[in-house]
Amino acid sequence: RIVGRPTERAGYGRAAALKQGVLTEDIGGALCLASTLLYNVALLGGMEIVERRCHSVDSYGSARYFELGRDAAVEYAYIDLRFRNPLSVPLLLAAEVDGDSVRTELRAAALLTVHTDVLVGEATFAPGVLRVHTVRRVRWDGDERLDDLGWSMYHAPWLA
Repeated sequence: RIVGRPTERAGYGRAAALKQGVLTEDIGGALCLASTLLYNVALLGGMEIVERRCHSVDSYGSARYFELGRDAAVEYAYIDLRFRNPLSVPLLLAAEVDGDSVRTELRAAALLTVHTDVLVGEATFAPGVLRVHTVRRVRWDGDERLDDLGWSMYHAPWLA
């Protein structure tokens, strides 16, 4: 909601986008790359994930930019990414774009250890569908938290 509707007038260009399960091009395409980067900053920064949805289709196969279970789809007024800081210290999100690369950092006056496990398998109840389960362990300040981040389901046309 903060980003607003992607339009040419708002400065958005055309890029890769998923529309009804098909990889195409649209105004504001590739916003999911930005949301996936933010999701991974939040995931590895120990943030509480309030809202996150995966893509419905794994159209990239082995050429995907993040492993399954670590993507974050967004669609204006429909699907959003939201996370919050559960730590007792403030955070600073820094991002730098240089040519074709983006570097993001989450800075805090706390030392965190974060480990994620992403388990991928084919769904036995639906051919061509991948089931992915993501779990995260966060340690800080003598505390430990185990987060079950749930299941993600992807149609995988390359499996058929």
